[in-house]
Amino acid sequence: MGLDDRGIDRGKCRVEECDCTEFVASDAMSCGYCGDPPAKHQNLQQHVSSSTASSSTQNVTLSSNIVEAKQSGGATKLSTTIEPWMNKKFGYISDPKRKTGQFYNTVLKSLYESFWPYCGNITIFHNTFIVERNRQLKYSSNFGNFQSKLAYFKSENEACAGKYLKEDYFPLPHDVDNLERLIDNASKLEQKVVTEIEKISKDDDSLFCQNGRLKSGRQSQHNFNEDTIHKMNIFIADEIKPFNKTLVELKQKCKVTSWNKRGKKRTDKQRKRENKWKVEARSKCRKLNRCKEIYELFGGHLMSECFTPEMGAYQITEIEDTCTFIENIFSDTLSEFDKCCLADMVKEGCFRELALEFIEQYLYQ
Repeated sequence: MGLDDRGIDRGKCRVEECDCTEFVASDAMSCGYCGDPPAKHQNLQQHVSSSTASSSTQNVTLSSNIVEAKQSGGATKLSTTIEPWMNKKFGYISDPKRKTGQFYNTVLKSLYESFWPYCGNITIFHNTFIVERNRQLKYSSNFGNFQSKLAYFKSENEACAGKYLKEDYFPLPHDVDNLERLIDNASKLEQKVVTEIEKISKDDDSLFCQNGRLKSGRQSQHNFNEDTIHKMNIFIADEIKPFNKTLVELKQKCKVTSWNKRGKKRTDKQRKRENKWKVEARSKCRKLNRCKEIYELFGGHLMSECFTPEMGAYQITEIEDTCTFIENIFSDTLSEFDKCCLADMVKEGCFRELALEFIEQYLYQ
């Protein structure tokens, strides 16, 4: 039984699916076990005053040692034989519905068998049990998360390695990036497991005396540590490392795969068309760079590497009224390519007023 701040005996929590069987007083007003307020727990004073002889035979009271009631052929069979560790003062949960409650009872049984003979104090044992059950639950949950992550990496998701692990997979060059990402994720997962093993090993070292002897009553914690470390090492050796090795091999195959082996080869017509596009692109780039040079020779200032008014460049308005000036700027006779560039600059609106007239007269004379 547990007393709240008002001195009322509170029993099990009435919240659905909550396995709290007794209100645990704490510094806060809420229950120290489930965190629900006292009002959510059964008021034992009202329950005792209103209960009748007929109803008391059908319900299991908190002070009794009855663990379970099973219906069999319409008659109720009550089991009054319980194990010594099934004590609520130790932290035992009767008929737990949640998996965490079932896990806590398993930890309690193991801890009772190893630690209680050397402890003998209910308060010390209960506090030790709370710390140990939370520690074991944390490491067990983390190990389950590691297994779930690796299962996701092997799944058929487009971002995962399921399609690469199939026998009919053909390595392709563009799969290298995705494989590199998966290899990095698998390596990070392996490092997380190794870090977890180091933490458990550190906890296990604290269970031993300086002479290397295990402290009295710590066999339960030591067994859990050894079992968990063994499972994680097997997980790395049998699951993560082979998976990572397979991905590395696939990555190497993708790198050596030639594009010529990807199926149908390109025809001569396709090559000519692609070469034509490349030539046109190079010519366009060469003409653009030459227009920029001519624009600066006439005194213009590029705006963000652009010479057209549309991109914010200033228009050239004045130049000397002689063809000799233009030819002197280029240090030679103006080539046909330069004339084409000047014509393009006129179309783009780089010249206006007198400068435009002079350039047109020179080009079309």
